[in-house]
Amino acid sequence: MFTKPSSNIKIIRVVVGLNQGGVQQMILNLFNGLNKEVFEPIALAIENTGAIGREIENAGFRVINLGLKRGPLSFFMIVKRLADVFREERPHIVHGSSYYPSVYSRVAARLTDVPILISHEHTIFQKNRLKRQFVGHLISKFTDRHIAVSNEVKNHVVQWYKIPPEKVETIYNGVDTEYFTPKLSKEDAKKRLNIEPDVFVIGYVGRLSHEKGHRYLFDAIAGLKDRFPLKAVMVGTGKGEKEIMRHAKDAGVEGIVHFLGLRRDIPEILSAFNVFVLPSIQEGFSNALVEAMAMGCPVVATAVSGNKEAIVDGIEGFLIPPADAGTMASAIERLYADRVLRKKMSAAARQRVEEHFSLKQHIEKIERLYISLLKGKGLI
Repeated sequence: MFTKPSSNIKIIRVVVGLNQGGVQQMILNLFNGLNKEVFEPIALAIENTGAIGREIENAGFRVINLGLKRGPLSFFMIVKRLADVFREERPHIVHGSSYYPSVYSRVAARLTDVPILISHEHTIFQKNRLKRQFVGHLISKFTDRHIAVSNEVKNHVVQWYKIPPEKVETIYNGVDTEYFTPKLSKEDAKKRLNIEPDVFVIGYVGRLSHEKGHRYLFDAIAGLKDRFPLKAVMVGTGKGEKEIMRHAKDAGVEGIVHFLGLRRDIPEILSAFNVFVLPSIQEGFSNALVEAMAMGCPVVATAVSGNKEAIVDGIEGFLIPPADAGTMASAIERLYADRVLRKKMSAAARQRVEEHFSLKQHIEKIERLYISLLKGKGLI
């Protein structure tokens, strides 16, 4: 069915939806950076398109929206529709992101003889998800490569799906270091948010959901609010938003914590942060964390999964135990009290991103993987 590419290598990236999110933003960044003389990327949304989908289209790339809802009886319908698309488009590579899109797309790709199947692994599953473990192990037998966003995710995938380590490659998410570069002074950035220059700003950007551990951040803030002038800025939305706002109220920090919702001016907001805090209980590899580092934010992050690979404790920030509001508060207060340390960590954070987590490095590794897999099957 498929022949050697006579023109561009066609890749279909499959996701649940194309609303605002870390995975979706990385796909947009990747599409913009891929060599257009070699690759023809297409984004496929199973459920819906959205803000990122429109940006992908505006950038000149195709978006396919199936408009289907995932549910107990939807598996065969989704696989059938994906198979129809693959037969029509004849991609050389199908690259699914996250668990469900990767499962659906790999089954459909297998049925339609797509040459290369890739699964992008973004997180660590809870140990009681035995159905996922069984299905993942089964489908991994005809998966050409798994991409893990961190070494810890790679180790989990190898053990969880019982697959050879050489079938899993770690490729860190990358930051556009030209876009995420400080352009405003701290004072001007705070002024834009109606925050006084002497107020210490604790910031968070990301999804508002239980596994992000916001309640521990609010408890930490409650212990600090009478010690020095501070405000917390929370950027993002999520299914747990109302519950998280209630946690802020219960902790007595409702007037200190400001929820800004979804924003498109993230670099400007990050410029106002004196410290970026990531209180996650569970994390694959946080785009927001390395974006904050690129903006020169010292960080306080829980020592879980990819966080431990993003920063070196005591150099770019502090790693703390998860679900430990007391240690979090101590780390934040130490940064408040030591301006010299903040400045040193700020420079180190920016340097680490430039050396290890740039978008350029991410794109180069993805391109090399695509080419290597196609060469391995004699397709180029």
